[in-house]
Amino acid sequence: MKIRALIVDDEPLARRLINKYCEDSGMVEVVGQAVNGLDALQKISDLEPQLLFLDIQMPGVTGLGMLEMIDEPPLIIFVTAYDEYAVKAFEKNAIDYLLKPVEYDRFVAAINRAFERLSSKELTKEYSAMIENLRKGTSPWIDNIPVKVKGDIVILKVDEILYFEALDDYVGIRVGTKKLLKKQTIKDLEKKLNPSKFIRIHRSFIINVKSLHKVITDEGGNYGVLLEDGTVLPVSRSGYRNLKSLTSSN
Repeated sequence: MKIRALIVDDEPLARRLINKYCEDSGMVEVVGQAVNGLDALQKISDLEPQLLFLDIQMPGVTGLGMLEMIDEPPLIIFVTAYDEYAVKAFEKNAIDYLLKPVEYDRFVAAINRAFERLSSKELTKEYSAMIENLRKGTSPWIDNIPVKVKGDIVILKVDEILYFEALDDYVGIRVGTKKLLKKQTIKDLEKKLNPSKFIRIHRSFIINVKSLHKVITDEGGNYGVLLEDGTVLPVSRSGYRNLKSLTSSN
């Protein structure tokens, strides 16, 4: 049995070396290569690798930034030029790391650990802990959301989203005149949104505060919101309290 792996690195020489080591070991099948985080997101979706050889510093979407966008991650082996002190910060929760320039013996040891971890029931827990450790000292709120559109991965800027709508196990995302779907519950999504920028107005709706035009009421005394694009959405009692709290804090 071979592990299916994706190599993610912006340096051609680094990708070639890891690819050669994979071939020489006879333990790894390289299913693809990516040059940055955005490229990797698409290939992870298409190729479904079991393992990523992941560079940390890359232009555009970095390796760490990409990890935050993956709901169900493969195994991760960092490939990094960080010094020994920085590497130790990752070692506790990463499956392994390879310090550039990569030595073959270290590569084989990392692959052996990956094989052991494939059967581990603690993978999801360890991945979550790894991300939390990496994100310490940074904002806990997401800035981007990856969405699959006609087979492609599109990265949406959260600030440009008008509102989210709960649709069973999916979330409807309104951006401009388009409505996209992402497989995620609105409850899980709400935990990742900055509460100073997004507000839950109803069990089915979260709105971008900057898209709010005004709060309205109908003849029956029911509340709603009118957004800047003319969309009208319902407001529940708890949602109205959230809106009042927002206005009183501004």
